[in-house]
Amino acid sequence: MCIILKSMIVGRVLAVTDEEIFEAVAKTILRNTNLAFWKALQHRFEWLYSEIYHSVANDPHVLEDQRSAKLLDARFYLAEKTFARVAKDNRLVTLPQKVIINNWSYTLVRGGGVCMVQSYVHSPSELARSSKFREAHAAINGFLSAPPLPFADVEPAMFDITKVNGIITHGPAGKKFTEDSQRLAFLNFTVPDNSYSVVGINLPVTEIIARFERAEVGTEVPQRDIAKPRVKRRPAAKKAAE
Repeated sequence: MCIILKSMIVGRVLAVTDEEIFEAVAKTILRNTNLAFWKALQHRFEWLYSEIYHSVANDPHVLEDQRSAKLLDARFYLAEKTFARVAKDNRLVTLPQKVIINNWSYTLVRGGGVCMVQSYVHSPSELARSSKFREAHAAINGFLSAPPLPFADVEPAMFDITKVNGIITHGPAGKKFTEDSQRLAFLNFTVPDNSYSVVGINLPVTEIIARFERAEVGTEVPQRDIAKPRVKRRPAAKKAAE
């Protein structure tokens, strides 16, 4: 797994804007996955959040004060199974990725050049909890921190990002152990930078679905709600210290 940036050199200092990186990642997702996968993922994760809440709430073997802890644990396992099943049903490759350090296995889903794992997070902008496995998974995403190449008197490159490793992040509406608080609040495709210190790109699955649907009817993809997409990067001071 590696990042390949294809370029056609034509004249002046080479630079790639945040908008170009963002759109290149989105197009890579559209080329390598399919609409059925993303629709099923959204639907099934909405179901699993409801299903696991009711399962834990009605479990007579769990103390009431310990149900929140039980919910967090049980939701992870159902999310792993659901993630793998949705991938298999929609022609993506799924396999357990074994972590040698702790003998643990995570579900890894691959569609061409797009690889994904899943993780619960507290908020849509939060980075999934650090681990050697996730850090290694994100190490491919060097395009988020690559500087412009210092070519003089040559044309700028048209970069084609062909490999992206992302994390499907998801979380509930609130912290209370109630049906409304424990419904699915967000389901996003996030791309951590290769240092695993920031979420560089954050795409809601609903937006990926919308992009597929617009592409199917041949309409142009409109600008996002924000004026210009921004790629989040490590603070300059932190980079300099490394």
